[in-house]
Amino acid sequence: MRRGREVQQLDLAYPESPLALESPARTRGPLAGDRAPDAPICTAAGRPTRVFELFKGTHWTLLGYGVDRDLVSPRSSLHIHTFGPRGDIVDHESHFLAAYAVAPGDWVLVRPDGYIGAIVASAEVGALESYEERHLAAP
Repeated sequence: MRRGREVQQLDLAYPESPLALESPARTRGPLAGDRAPDAPICTAAGRPTRVFELFKGTHWTLLGYGVDRDLVSPRSSLHIHTFGPRGDIVDHESHFLAAYAVAPGDWVLVRPDGYIGAIVASAEVGALESYEERHLAAP
């Protein structure tokens, strides 16, 4: 028996959920409430890996694209990865950029269930911190 996408529930999205935050609102790419896409990436040491590898476990994952890592506070239930000159992840063939349609300075917060909880610009990092205070375990 073959199962289609509707049975696998890969097309479910929750854009109107209180767990979805976009600031500013997006017009392209995945939205908060959508399932986070996969993409090939590399570690800063050049080891090939995939975005989905960063999500393994019961933690939240925060991905920053061309960001200042010091803009967000660490939390025990949050794994933070950044793309850029001082980051721990490299998008050398722009697969992450194509999959997520982010701009330099964007943060993408992925819930433990693999859905995007929030996408915010660095100028809106205060909204991200408020979101984390409401939905993540205390540091």
